[in-house]
Amino acid sequence: AHQMETTFMDTYGWTDYRIYQKGTCIDNSVFTPDEELLPGVMANAWRADNYGLVPWSAHGHPRGLGIGYDDDVPGHHCGTMFNTNDIWSFDNSNPSLVFQFSCSTAKPEIFENTANLLLERGGIGVIGATRNSRYIEGWTSPVGKWHGGDMSYWTNRALVVRNFEYCKAMSVARSEHTLHNINFMVHNYFGDPQIHHLQHGNTSTYYVDGTN
Repeated sequence: AHQMETTFMDTYGWTDYRIYQKGTCIDNSVFTPDEELLPGVMANAWRADNYGLVPWSAHGHPRGLGIGYDDDVPGHHCGTMFNTNDIWSFDNSNPSLVFQFSCSTAKPEIFENTANLLLERGGIGVIGATRNSRYIEGWTSPVGKWHGGDMSYWTNRALVVRNFEYCKAMSVARSEHTLHNINFMVHNYFGDPQIHHLQHGNTSTYYVDGTN
């Protein structure tokens, strides 16, 4: 998120709201967030405002995300970051493009998975993993790496900088950058493939087939 903000989003006039861990429970981000990541914070922030793009990175499962990484080690799991029950309270009049860098949030065997439900409420185009994805702990740069953070960075850069449809942006990230084979295969786009995002001044508009 920090790399996206500083290397292209600021340049193209996007505003942002960053939510990171800050040490209340386990990890402490080296970057300064607008709000600390604690249970309920992400869903509340999403309800409180309209976001054109929501990229996240967290450990996941088909019905939600956790804060931390190990349920079996005391102090290493800090509760729920987000789950499918939160989705029904979102404002669907201004849905977001969403990149879910999390394991199995789009697992097709479970129909009511996070990706599917976001298309019903809160999301207009969603990228999610159908199986486990791969990451590097301590990742800070998208250059020359291969994990899911790279895919999120390069996909969202193609959306913002090159004005590609979100589905095409993901395809471009796959074709132009070296990605782990598993991340290449398990991340899929859900939604209308012609949706992209244009920003005009302080307002953002979605276009589908050239129609507002």
